Amino acid sequence: KVVDGLIRRGVEIIDHRQLPVHVSGHARRGEIRTLLRHARPEWFVPVHGEFHHLVAHLELAEGLGMPEDRLLLATDGDQVVLADEGLSLREEVTPGGYTFVHGDLTEDDHDVFRERLILGDEGVVMATVTADLAAGTLIGDVRVTSRGWLGDEHYDELTDQVEAELHVAVMAALGEDEISQEVLERRVRRAVGGFVNSRTGRRPMIVPLVTVV
Repeated sequence: KVVDGLIRRGVEIIDHRQLPVHVSGHARRGEIRTLLRHARPEWFVPVHGEFHHLVAHLELAEGLGMPEDRLLLATDGDQVVLADEGLSLREEVTPGGYTFVHGDLTEDDHDVFRERLILGDEGVVMATVTADLAAGTLIGDVRVTSRGWLGDEHYDELTDQVEAELHVAVMAALGEDEISQEVLERRVRRAVGGFVNSRTGRRPMIVPLVTVV
């Protein structure tokens, strides 16, 4: 590290742990002025900071005698073209977003990465339900399985409880006059998600696996 290297050279380091001090990581006007005087660029394009920083940096270079036609103010999306005759600005490029390459596939849908974050942090809970919507009956038992949500110590107890709560919610939904698969999936997700969050304070991904016959 830089600090370790300085201490090895016998430098006394004073930072916020000793005194209320702060040193900016950005160069000051005098330092930038010195750099421009020594570098003496033919063309100058400020690239660091917000827009008002870029303007101030450009004005500093102009104040040192750089010709105005050798100064370019470029912002995000601008194309700076380097040609034999010098630099010029081309029309702004429309941002295209990010494309991720994973294995042999490219991914433009960033939802998949948000899902992976949830899976990695909180796990997944899957609720399996099979029902006859026309008859308003449940076929078999509801079943809840999970990965990454619970350890072995609490798995059986909380799984039994969430299955009992899910059974009540599904039977209530099937007792309604008009119920569709989409509505039933929402009720399953809501019942399981509400129980999981209230009992464990966690927000795993809830996957309703609803089959209708």
